[in-house]
Amino acid sequence: MRKELIFAFFVLGLTSIISQIVLFRELLVSFYGNELVIGTLFASWLFWVGFGSWGLGKIADKISSPIKKFIFLQSILALVLPLEIFLIRSTNNLYQFTLGEIVDYWTIFYSVFFLLAPLGLILGFQFTLGSKIFSLKEKGKPKIAAETGGVYFWESFGSIIGAIFFTYLLVFLFNPFQIALALSTLNFLSAFILALFGLKNWKYKVSLGCLFFLSLISFSIFAHQLNQSSNLLRWRGWKLITSADSIYGNISIVKMKKNFSLFQSGLLSFTTQDTFSSEEAAHYALLENPSPKKILLIGGGVSGAIKEILKHPVKKIIYVELDPLLVKISQRYLPVKDKEALENLKVKIVFQDGRHFVKKTSEKFDTIIINLPDPYTAQLNRFYTEEFFKEIKKILTQKGIFSIKLSSSQEYLGKEMKNYNASLLITLKRVFPGLAIIPGENIYFFASIDKNIPTEDPELLAHRLIRRKIQTRYVTPVFLRYKMSSERLNYIHKQLGLKNLEPNRDFSPISFYYDNVLWSAKFNPFFRQILTTFSRISFFWILFSVFFLLIIGFAFRTRFSQEFPILSLIWITGLAGMVVEIILIYSFQVFYGYSLT
Repeated sequence: MRKELIFAFFVLGLTSIISQIVLFRELLVSFYGNELVIGTLFASWLFWVGFGSWGLGKIADKISSPIKKFIFLQSILALVLPLEIFLIRSTNNLYQFTLGEIVDYWTIFYSVFFLLAPLGLILGFQFTLGSKIFSLKEKGKPKIAAETGGVYFWESFGSIIGAIFFTYLLVFLFNPFQIALALSTLNFLSAFILALFGLKNWKYKVSLGCLFFLSLISFSIFAHQLNQSSNLLRWRGWKLITSADSIYGNISIVKMKKNFSLFQSGLLSFTTQDTFSSEEAAHYALLENPSPKKILLIGGGVSGAIKEILKHPVKKIIYVELDPLLVKISQRYLPVKDKEALENLKVKIVFQDGRHFVKKTSEKFDTIIINLPDPYTAQLNRFYTEEFFKEIKKILTQKGIFSIKLSSSQEYLGKEMKNYNASLLITLKRVFPGLAIIPGENIYFFASIDKNIPTEDPELLAHRLIRRKIQTRYVTPVFLRYKMSSERLNYIHKQLGLKNLEPNRDFSPISFYYDNVLWSAKFNPFFRQILTTFSRISFFWILFSVFFLLIIGFAFRTRFSQEFPILSLIWITGLAGMVVEIILIYSFQVFYGYSLT
């Protein structure tokens, strides 16, 4: 029954990688999805898979009929995966927080840690049990090392195929519950085949055959309904209109009174008819420019910003958006004028990573607006770095305006907020001679190659607004004078005039760090202290501590004298492999983002 076992190990790898991706995507919707959360997901997953392999694996040698236990575990795995999705989507009701709300890190940590435990333990134990079964296939001639390698090969091969299938097929064709039930069906099929050729008891064969057909029926008939029902549970208290998944994450639209709100992977992206935000994003930048004609807008175009930009005498707008599904879904629920703005002949929509577009385009623009969320992830931080600003400078005309914003405070800047805002100002100063600021709940920065172009004179901006005959609800001459009063401007410049901060760079994401410190300060001062402490420790001391612990281990080894060097070598190899993998992924993300075209 070697072929049946190989198929089972292939299914194990396929299930492991696809279930990991599906559960991680679900957890990122439920929780604040930056790299700290992603790191927690991977750490928890690896811990439970490792514990399942090592801790539970210790009893593998004591099991009398390992093939029967392996079949049992496959059946349990098939039942656990859909249940895990249901549990994850229930977390917001359990903790009484709404989606879009930022959750404190410790809640995220213990939730993720325990939610991933069942699946990780089963997958880890199955690997060890599979290695024993393979090693005993020839009586009296166990070859544990070679056969463990065989199990690892077929499991890894399944993981490779699973990753390719998910990325290029499953995510476009099926919802999470359909994917989970498809994996359940595949595991029941594998268990049935193993029982058919490896067990004599006909009751097991009949039971597994029935479970396979029930799972197949559930996948065919009930998967869509289960996905909708569990999504309604996740969005309890909201009127969920639609929810869909793309390769970039989940997009959900909920209705609040007469408006629609779009959430990307659980975080609020925009609300229709949020005129105030749209007017600020568009008019500040275009009023700073004496004669805006050719506009580049990166992100946020469907939220109403394009409609406001078109009120100015512009000739061309290139709107760069990463996810085509976001625009496709949004257009169904946008107000008529916002929808017409997207279809205007002056507007060209480019579906591409924003930074990759800036790097590759040969066009020049007189106004460039970054209308993206704050750098709360390393992925977003790429749009706030010195290297990116230098790329922007190459495609900005000599008298052009570059606009970018950060969350801030209207009246008072605490230490964390001050560092956060100042890090971006310091970075902009290293690239652009001309700078201006408009303070508020969002602080807007305007940069130019010509130091005389950006202005903090509200009268000049008000004059341009009147001269262009632009009708606005909030950004009016009176509002500009209020926002840009001398008292406000003097205060903000004084607060952000810090000289001891490092600029934000691709490989030194200081703004991303300050955003996380700001986040932790709101919920958990202890975690903020941890971040602050680690930021002061150089890489040399971290490396020295690792080697010091290993030396201590060698010096005091007693009981594990023979095993300790081998275990240490495995530990160092695993650590080095993971560090290199993270560095490569982060480097690729910095230079290419999501696009290679």
